Amino acid sequence: MANSTRKQTMQKYSQRRCQQRLTRFEVLGFASDRNVIRQIAQRLARNDGEAARLRAEPRCSLIGEPLEQGGILAALRVSPSWEPIST
Repeated sequence: MANSTRKQTMQKYSQRRCQQRLTRFEVLGFASDRNVIRQIAQRLARNDGEAARLRAEPRCSLIGEPLEQGGILAALRVSPSWEPIST
């Protein structure tokens, strides 16, 4: 019985992850970086303006692309919590 309960729990967890469009993957790194990587992953999963900034910074330093003007505003517009200000 415990095995079937565990299996159902894992299936529900997997379904929730799919609905949220999250994917599980592994990375190799130093044990001292574990907490930093987890915190970054949690912030990226929020998919808000801060997540857009976090995605842009490594792209800029690794690939050498300059930051685009209006990138944060574009990320905020995509965010589900964004509502235009009526004047």
